[in-house]
Amino acid sequence: RIPAFPVVVVAEDIHAAIKALLQCHGISGMRPNIVLMGWSQDPTKAHMYAETLHTVKRLRRSLVVLSCEQIQERTEIPEGAIHVWWTDDGNAPLMLLLAYLLHKNPEWRDHPLRILRPVAPDVDPLASEAEMRELLALARIEAEVLVMPTEQPREAIRQAMQPSAVLFAGFDPAALGTAGEGLAELQRTVELPGDVVLVYNAGDVSTQA
Repeated sequence: RIPAFPVVVVAEDIHAAIKALLQCHGISGMRPNIVLMGWSQDPTKAHMYAETLHTVKRLRRSLVVLSCEQIQERTEIPEGAIHVWWTDDGNAPLMLLLAYLLHKNPEWRDHPLRILRPVAPDVDPLASEAEMRELLALARIEAEVLVMPTEQPREAIRQAMQPSAVLFAGFDPAALGTAGEGLAELQRTVELPGDVVLVYNAGDVSTQA
């Protein structure tokens, strides 16, 4: 019962189907610019899955890959904050925008929005925090900011995010390799507590007014 515009594509393989869908499907002159997918746990399909992500990137579409802790449909909103793992300025605008839109949902309004930014130990955390607050002010988004000097970013994120309802984390399909050998590294991010949303911004999303 989701209001949508369904379409069926018949093709010889999934990559041809994705190309046809993204290039031909739309409403009038409007075309989809974001592809939503689920995270694959099947190691036997790593090559196909990685190639699918590569195909979406080559077609210059953004990617949102969702990994949920619960398989069944959830009836209650999970406890914890909405986290954004700030790694780079490329994927960050789309991550921040998605987290903000989720936070504006009435059922999620009581969940704090937090920006987690690991930095190298020699980086000034106060300067990094000031930079983040200036960016948030320009985007007119209110959020908590936590800057963490560390040599192990993922572990710092793990310790800082609990409890977590959802974590937005950036990634680049090109880093997965042609055979999906980079999926194992990305799996370590997916295994962080709570639901995880992997985000790749193709470049057409900005938080600036």
